[in-house]
Amino acid sequence: MFVATTPMAIVEASSTMNDIVAALWALIVAAECLWLWKDGTRASTWAFLGLAAGLGLLTKPITVPYIAVFALLAVIGTLRLRLSLRALAPVALGGMLVLTINTGHLARSMATYGSPLEASQVSVHANRLWDPRALVSNAIRNVSLHLGTPSGYVNKALVVGIEAIHAVMDLSPSDPRTTAHKDFEVKSPTKIETRVGNPLQMLLILAAGVVLIARRRTLGIQVVVFGAAAVAGFLLYSFLFKWQLFGSRYHLPFFILMAPVVSLALESLVSSRVVLATGVLLTAACLPWLLSLEDRPLIATGASDVRSVLLERREKLYFANARVLATPIAEVSGRLLAAQCGHVGLALSGNSAEYLWWAMLGAPREDLQLEWLVSGTPSAVYRKEPFQPCAVICEGCPEAWDEVRGLPLAWKYGNVRLFMEPTEN
Repeated sequence: MFVATTPMAIVEASSTMNDIVAALWALIVAAECLWLWKDGTRASTWAFLGLAAGLGLLTKPITVPYIAVFALLAVIGTLRLRLSLRALAPVALGGMLVLTINTGHLARSMATYGSPLEASQVSVHANRLWDPRALVSNAIRNVSLHLGTPSGYVNKALVVGIEAIHAVMDLSPSDPRTTAHKDFEVKSPTKIETRVGNPLQMLLILAAGVVLIARRRTLGIQVVVFGAAAVAGFLLYSFLFKWQLFGSRYHLPFFILMAPVVSLALESLVSSRVVLATGVLLTAACLPWLLSLEDRPLIATGASDVRSVLLERREKLYFANARVLATPIAEVSGRLLAAQCGHVGLALSGNSAEYLWWAMLGAPREDLQLEWLVSGTPSAVYRKEPFQPCAVICEGCPEAWDEVRGLPLAWKYGNVRLFMEPTEN
């Protein structure tokens, strides 16, 4: 129930965001780690661990800190049973599987960017301050992403408290070395998928941490170590990656890893009736995200610009999170379809909603070919030549441009421009 009622998990179950997939691989690594502490010599267990870790890395780099701690525990569990070169063979098997799954992707990145990770993305997301202050700052602010309340006064009190801690450390809570995209703030709970927090789950985790320390002998060393490993993964994530207002989704592996720890801590402290009541409370609390997510509600509320997914047109649901693009994409798609233009060049920004162009142009179509037009970037080596488009869709092009690939400017709206030969009415 802890996992099933986690708001971000509910949101990602019907989203393109893949942190819940990353959490799956992290959970499998943790499960195989437990098996290895029982029998660290089993090659099959190391094979499953290596496969899960490899798929986790391939899915999303933010999985690495959560997986790394449990992988280290697995190595320790293997070596404590038998310290020998033969015991290291299964460990090597797991490592080889991780590399095998990721070699193609990493090799392509090396060939394209000269490094396994694209440098500009690393500069956006990776911490640039490596000291205990950065760890404390990011850990506290990451927790705060899940503690926002409907009360502005409570949120302001949280901000004041966190700012006071930062003042003691002589560090700004919005320091650009540890902060990406947005200045630090504590926001009220939202039903927008990019900023969903898990408030009740975080409170239960904090309470479970206290119980874990106080009742460590009752709960047993395995539960304590498992909980400590999950927390260590969260801290390692906070040390490696900058804080950002939209970062709550990156914590989903931590919440799912902590689910068994919270459950065992709760059951050791209270009666079964209280445990049941907690499950009922979690279920009731998750209903707004389950039923009324703003961009794809089952039951629409006043906060949503679209009707229920059972009633709303698919085309309008496409633009629930990109309403500003509805007019230009509809206009450009209509012009291209009317002109029967099937060879279209795209010059979009890196975070543009490219899929919407494909959808509104009716892809997949045998007569439709969409190709990115790139120059002056590392990925330009992969462009297909020759490709002569009959139209170019450009987002954020310089105002001075009145022609692209020999095609004149035909229409513009905001920062979206269409270059194509004029057609007869």
